[in-house]
Amino acid sequence: MFFETLQTLTPDDTRSLAAHGVPQPRISEWRNRKGLPTRAQTLALAQVKKLNFDSLEREIVLLELERESKKNSAYAEMLKRVKPLWRRTAKKMERAMGIEPTS
Repeated sequence: MFFETLQTLTPDDTRSLAAHGVPQPRISEWRNRKGLPTRAQTLALAQVKKLNFDSLEREIVLLELERESKKNSAYAEMLKRVKPLWRRTAKKMERAMGIEPTS
C-alpha cells in the first residue's frame, strides 16, 4: 500500500503533505526507498490520501523490521516469527471492525 500510494501522489497531494510538514525531498527519499516516514508523516499521508492509518502504520513497521533484519540477525529471526502472526491478527481485527482487510 505504501509504495503504491507514493506512485499515485499528485502535485496537490504533495502540496497537502507539505502543509502537514512533509517536505518534497522527504517524499523523494520514500520513493527512492532511502527512508521511511515518521509516525506523524505516516498520519499525514493517511489523511491526505484517505487511507486507513492502522493498516498503513502496520506496513511501515514491517518495512522497518525488514530493513533492520538485513543488519541484525536477531531482527531477522523476530521478523520471521512475528510477521505471519501480525498479519493474521490484523486481518481478524479489520474484519471485526468492518474494514476491508489489507494484504
